[in-house]
Amino acid sequence: MIDFAPLSLFAVYSAMAVYTVAFLFFTWDLAKRSASTPALVMANGEASPPSPSSANSAPTATGYQRIGISLMALGFAFHCVRHSVQGACGKPGSVGQHV
Repeated sequence: MIDFAPLSLFAVYSAMAVYTVAFLFFTWDLAKRSASTPALVMANGEASPPSPSSANSAPTATGYQRIGISLMALGFAFHCVRHSVQGACGKPGSVGQHV
């Protein structure tokens, strides 16, 4: 019988790594979005309210956001592979669990 436990372990660690990289891309996207809308300061030192035209405009997806979503989907695929392989092993529990 083929031992799928190493493949399952590889899949779960790969999913964790891919999820981490996706989180970093979402963080970069958030930083880019917040840096692209500077606060306007009036001559008397008060912050001006945002213009209504910019409040109604729908945000568009950036490259960082698209990469982050793609990596999340890849991480989910690794996660599904891990559970499929774990089911093929005949062990419904975790990889390290020995009964």
